[in-house]
Amino acid sequence: MPYQQVKGLKIFYEKRGEGFPVYLLHGALLTHSLWEPQLEALASRYSAIAPDLPGHGQSDSLSSPSIGDYSETVAGLMEALGTKEAVVVGHSMGGAVALQLALDHPEKVRALVLANTGAKLGVSPLLLRVLKEDFRGATEVGWRSMLGGKGRRREQELRRLEEVMKATRPEVGVADFEACNAFDCRGRLSEIRKPALIVGGADDTLTPPWYQEYLHQRLEGSSLVMLREVGHLSMVEDPSSFNSALLSFLERVVG
Repeated sequence: MPYQQVKGLKIFYEKRGEGFPVYLLHGALLTHSLWEPQLEALASRYSAIAPDLPGHGQSDSLSSPSIGDYSETVAGLMEALGTKEAVVVGHSMGGAVALQLALDHPEKVRALVLANTGAKLGVSPLLLRVLKEDFRGATEVGWRSMLGGKGRRREQELRRLEEVMKATRPEVGVADFEACNAFDCRGRLSEIRKPALIVGGADDTLTPPWYQEYLHQRLEGSSLVMLREVGHLSMVEDPSSFNSALLSFLERVVG
């Protein structure tokens, strides 16, 4: 299993294929395993690299991490692996990390794919309190609210991701949501001059379609794909449509 030392942390990552690098960044409570359908689809043409962000899966933890901390970890992993430039794909919290990386290290980012995310990821004080008081119960309820129509019809197939969420240590999960709540790059979006594909789910209640519309309107030259009957986990609820959009975008920006 591949690990890399990054800024004193042991970071786990999954790597498939050879070619231009595509980094896949998971969202809160999840791990690299979110991207299994994309790792498989990308491997024949690209080098697909999906890390466990600090504290998640098999990676070492950070104390009270911010989106900037996660971004610097990804930048450090890229340096350690000899990646000079990559397409960076991020889901939800991972999308915030991708945006931060593009702002702080634009030379490392060829293009962005932003899935079910936004320029601001506010979290209600009530949700934060519930997470702190009953993390397991909150994640069980949260799992059900993530899925759209297609996801609910595939719920048994996606059960593995619910187990990943439940296995996340409560302090890591709470830190994720606190990091998301503090993230707001709305005032800096105009600084990002990278090709961008924005993917959303029409049934997403956590980062609803207007989040993606906002990004699309403010990231010059971006493309927007909204998937029908899809909730917050677009890449696994409708992997065929997601992968089709992803591969078409990569063909344009990488070749």
